[in-house]
Amino acid sequence: SVQLILTELFTNALKFHPTHAPTVVVDILRNPAVFGTADTITLVVTDDGVNVPTDRLSAVWYPLYQVEKTFTGEVPGMGLGLPLIACLVHEAGGAVQIANRADRPGVRVEVTLPVQAE
Repeated sequence: SVQLILTELFTNALKFHPTHAPTVVVDILRNPAVFGTADTITLVVTDDGVNVPTDRLSAVWYPLYQVEKTFTGEVPGMGLGLPLIACLVHEAGGAVQIANRADRPGVRVEVTLPVQAE
């Protein structure tokens, strides 16, 4: 669910922020159908925490993988939050990606989900 996805992203933003006081911005974009595809929405969640080493960005989607563990050896949690998000998004027919912010430290996560007709 979208609520669980956002909860996981907010939890990560708080957990990995240097002072545990992140600024998190959520943008919601509506993407109209193109060439027979369904309408989608994209949730863009941006925080001002720390960057993920570029060579480890793709690994964050693997269960039990913890980027921070390589630096300090200690991190709360099991490394299941982002893999859970990826699973939920893919099961819904969506896509998810993560990137470091270009303008300052922090990450940007884009979650694209099909809009379901009511």
